[in-house]
Amino acid sequence: MAAVLQLNNMKFGINASSLPAHVSFSDTVRLLKSYGYDGIELNLEEDEKAFLPETFSPGDLETLKRVAEESEVRISGISTTLLWNSTLSSNDEQERNLAKQRVRRMIDAAYELGSDTVLVVPGIVDETTSYDVVYDRSIEALQELGTYATSAGVTIGVENVPNRFLLSPLEWVSYIDHIGSENVGMYLDIGNVRQNGFPEQWIDVLEHRIVGVHVKDYTAAAGPTLPLLTGDIAWDRVAASLKWEKFSGWISVELPPTKLYPKLLLKHHVSAMQRIFE
Repeated sequence: MAAVLQLNNMKFGINASSLPAHVSFSDTVRLLKSYGYDGIELNLEEDEKAFLPETFSPGDLETLKRVAEESEVRISGISTTLLWNSTLSSNDEQERNLAKQRVRRMIDAAYELGSDTVLVVPGIVDETTSYDVVYDRSIEALQELGTYATSAGVTIGVENVPNRFLLSPLEWVSYIDHIGSENVGMYLDIGNVRQNGFPEQWIDVLEHRIVGVHVKDYTAAAGPTLPLLTGDIAWDRVAASLKWEKFSGWISVELPPTKLYPKLLLKHHVSAMQRIFE
């Protein structure tokens, strides 16, 4: 590492799943702006009452974009848990097609909302779907979806999740390079990495392939479920590696809200990100 590291205009956001329930979108983005957040990452959901339901209309997107812009908060990206149900690696072709349809839906929303990235789970290795099958099916799907994302000017971020797949940074480098699209990269979850290794080492290996970052802290006892600065992750090293690689994308918290006084945790999240990365 160099002695002097330049800051790279990192932007701080939060996933919508980390926010208090039953608060309107307009009140949510105003609150986030008042605390110092730059953006919010929305989730494509089956729930019709969600900020971004799967059945969204053009008018829904126009309203979300307008309300966010009025509060000077960006909609940084689109995520979803639906790709755990219908996966890109499923043995059922109809499920694979549904997964691809959902990713296209996310890309369409990102394009209209002016968002940078959609977050994708590549597949799941299980007793009936082997590692090599997940590898081949997900690459084929992501090459197809990468073309669609390129046409929309949106980037697909493939996230490291507990799916028994791609367990080292060298595997990820090979995987992303095999997909071969400038609009497909890795969405790095720092807390999830710590289960298998050390995030700063992964960053040094992955280099420019990182297109987004999720943050949460980790201990062996609790797993990747803790607020920033309350676990074992060496955040100073993580920040130094991201700055060394000139990462300038979104860094977003992804943790469930507390049942009591959730606003206190929202303040902690953004304060911790600012302290760590600025």
